[in-house]
Amino acid sequence: MRNNLSEISPKLLESERVVGNNNVILENNKTKSQVILPLESSDYLDYFDGQHTVKEIIAEVFEKTGKVYFDSILKTVKTLNEKKFLEDISGEIINIGKSTNPHHQKSSTLIRSFKKFILIHKKKLGVDQPNIALGLCFIVLVGALYGAYFLLPNISFENFLKSEKDYSEALVNYFIIASILLSIRGLFKILFQILACTTLYGINLRINLFSVSVDVLNNSIYALKKKIYPIFYFLTNSGTFLFSATVFSLLSPGHPLVDDTFIIATLMSFNQLDPFRKSDFTSMFQFFYEDNQLESVSPYLKNNSFAGIFKKTSGSIDEIKYASYSFLAIAWA
Repeated sequence: MRNNLSEISPKLLESERVVGNNNVILENNKTKSQVILPLESSDYLDYFDGQHTVKEIIAEVFEKTGKVYFDSILKTVKTLNEKKFLEDISGEIINIGKSTNPHHQKSSTLIRSFKKFILIHKKKLGVDQPNIALGLCFIVLVGALYGAYFLLPNISFENFLKSEKDYSEALVNYFIIASILLSIRGLFKILFQILACTTLYGINLRINLFSVSVDVLNNSIYALKKKIYPIFYFLTNSGTFLFSATVFSLLSPGHPLVDDTFIIATLMSFNQLDPFRKSDFTSMFQFFYEDNQLESVSPYLKNNSFAGIFKKTSGSIDEIKYASYSFLAIAWA
């Protein structure tokens, strides 16, 4: 196998460069396409002249700055290559350091959709009431916390999905509960977007493992101007399960399926907070940090950090990102 780092010499096509507080933006002079790179990439770009190999660039940058991020330079080369900003680069580098971003992994089988049927592709609403949407999130989160704190401790786990008849009844009960919980979550997402966004994309019917549900794509969320809305949106999505179970228990106390509903709702909530695979939790982080999202959503090109919620600029965005994500991942585990 050839030594990629010693033989690949990336050469950057003629382009304009804009260095911001957190990112470097390149624009191809011919195609006018753009690519957004992390700020540390500016240290490498001067050496993308076709004369320096990747290995030599690493050595040069280390000698100049005293530090170099190996994964960062590989990602920079691969991103520029994919976006057609480099001349005649070998495709072998694409196989180096493949991304293991949790958002790109499969979601848990408990909530994974295996087939999707689009019911409405696009619906123009012309309504924008984001404050009401935040109020809706507040109600759902309070209801979820109430159920988790006051009702969950009294749930009997010993009789989970037990049936006096046979296993088929237990499977039917699970199908009904899971379908209702996932559909309520989908309806919440639709209602939030109706209140906070001006357009709905992709209302669909999903076939899941032992359930069917109504859902909607998150496309319109990416166009919201204030970051606080998508944060509440993604966090509240996972809270709708316990909220639904709480409402059910208050409306029908003593119902034989209350305990089963709470247990299934709890499992689904944890699945949507899973930081190690695709979930609402990783979708929230991906919304702020994925380059692909940042390239396609103009409102976030200049102000795209989690810290930007509190201040417009920050010199330690990566540190905040990784510290927050690691802490929450450990807490979840």
